[in-house]
Amino acid sequence: MVVPKVDGKELKVKVPAGIQQQAKLRLKGHGLPAGKTGGRGDIYVKFKVDIPKKLTDEQEKLIQELADKGL
Repeated sequence: MVVPKVDGKELKVKVPAGIQQQAKLRLKGHGLPAGKTGGRGDIYVKFKVDIPKKLTDEQEKLIQELADKGL
């Protein structure tokens, strides 16, 4: 996933497996300048998971196969 930074650049971030709705990920040192210290603040990425309301027959079949295998 690519996250836009406040300086106009982009940061490539690996999304942790099993991320949940409304989870936050802290990107330390990639935020706004922290004043005289020369460091930078943090960026927080909040995840929004969109779950489809309708599935195709093939998608439902695949989900059922995963459920049968215990996933």
